[in-house]
Amino acid sequence: MNENHPASNQLTGARFLAEALKHCGVRDVFFIDAILRASLIEMEQVGINRVMVHSEKTAAYMA
Repeated sequence: MNENHPASNQLTGARFLAEALKHCGVRDVFFIDAILRASLIEMEQVGINRVMVHSEKTAAYMA
């Protein structure tokens, strides 16, 4: 963070991941509510549908 690049303009890892997934055509993400919370918020902001599931097995079946 410096005077030329304020913190609000920095690209976070969560935002990078969300934009990369969107760029690759990802429309839906199936997840367990335990990981990547910041990334999940960013995914919603770029238009990726988030679907919370009960287990990893459920996520695999739904995907």
